[in-house]
Amino acid sequence: MDDVLICIFHDRKRALPADQSDVLSRLSNIAYPEDYDTLLRLIRQKPYRLVAVITMDSTFPSDWKQVETLLPCPFFLMSGLNSSNFPALVAMIESLKDSLRITEVNDAFSESLAFIEEHLCDHQLTLEMVAAQIYVSKYHYSRIFQRYIGSGFKEYVINKRMQKAMSLLRRGHQVTEVCFAVGYNDITHFGRVFKKTFGGSPSAFRLKHEYPKMDKEVMV
Repeated sequence: MDDVLICIFHDRKRALPADQSDVLSRLSNIAYPEDYDTLLRLIRQKPYRLVAVITMDSTFPSDWKQVETLLPCPFFLMSGLNSSNFPALVAMIESLKDSLRITEVNDAFSESLAFIEEHLCDHQLTLEMVAAQIYVSKYHYSRIFQRYIGSGFKEYVINKRMQKAMSLLRRGHQVTEVCFAVGYNDITHFGRVFKKTFGGSPSAFRLKHEYPKMDKEVMV
């Protein structure tokens, strides 16, 4: 994960063992700032999502603790690193990275749902189109959609469209205009989908459920 930075501070007498440096380098970017100004330059190079500053010394220089106030991302200092607590450090970094991945997936998925809502009535709306919005394959998106929503993409879109169609029919709109308003360009297909969803035709539903003496509203 290239948006995670681990800064290792040490004096010349107590350097981090090479094998431990190798382990950390496989987890993220590694840097060796020698002073506070160098540390600031490093953390300002890009918008990191996690920054860790560690040392084998018992304490950090006092001004290093001010770094936390300058960062918008999760940040921690760890002093007194040794062979005994090194595994705990690795486990903590891996856990934080996992949390970042989950947050990233959640954010992207929420963005995709907003895109679906915005383009719900576009008859060209497809799984591939939505997946492309968050830069994943349609197969991967289909899996995460099922996991988070509990139904397939197609079923979800149909249900949302049918709910909107039902609302418009209740408000007195004609079946044909409702068909096109909710993303269908074939009234026969729209009628079949509506009947499968609600057990009757759109026209029958309109006659039975139209609100009495209500002026038609703009279809929104």
